[in-house]
Amino acid sequence: MAKYSLTLLVKVFCLAGFAIGVGSVATADNSGQAEDSSAQEAGHFERNPSDPDPEIRAQQLVENAEAHAQAGDELSAARAYQRALELQPALSSARQGYARILMMSNRSERARQVLREGIEEGDNSEFSARFYAHLAEQAGEQDEAISILKRFSARNDSEAGAIEAHLAALHRQIGQHDQALMYYSRLARHEPDNGIWPAGQALAAEAMGDKESALRAWQRAVELGLSAEIASYAESRIEQLRD
Repeated sequence: MAKYSLTLLVKVFCLAGFAIGVGSVATADNSGQAEDSSAQEAGHFERNPSDPDPEIRAQQLVENAEAHAQAGDELSAARAYQRALELQPALSSARQGYARILMMSNRSERARQVLREGIEEGDNSEFSARFYAHLAEQAGEQDEAISILKRFSARNDSEAGAIEAHLAALHRQIGQHDQALMYYSRLARHEPDNGIWPAGQALAAEAMGDKESALRAWQRAVELGLSAEIASYAESRIEQLRD
């Protein structure tokens, strides 16, 4: 069962729409030459007050950085992103782009610092939070990922989405199945016609030993429709739970 459950979790996570979007960015410089100061090394950037029109200039620098990255010049891209962050520390696109380059250069911890600093600076981008959580999860720090994502979790079921799907998967990974069930239930209420959420409810209920609830959830998932692979597994679970 573990093999298929993991497959289902991956599909649930993918359906949430999360993608780092590394695009054509190649492996960046590992030497840290793009780091201009110890403050930047800690993920902190300060705006120079003498720069005119900092918001417009920062956006221009992001565009320049993206062009450099597409051309394969990651060092110039990193420097442009850094300069943009000096002008606008909470600029999501700059932090995400810079963190993406760091991640691709196998500097995930540094990427996390950059993203975390942005969140503390007021970056309210859901993608930044999910990017940070993804890196924390890769490092085996699910609790840290959960902590960040909960800041961005929807206040009501009508707004539940990718954040809640990721939270559900993370809670299942660390055995907090009651919390996973709560998030899958919120998602099911928000998208009552999506069979993947009852499937998540079923997995959580089974892990908690609630076979009756699991059976009902699997049946609901099959009724709503699932991919062939997940539907096959769901039907096998229904058969076993009926015995």
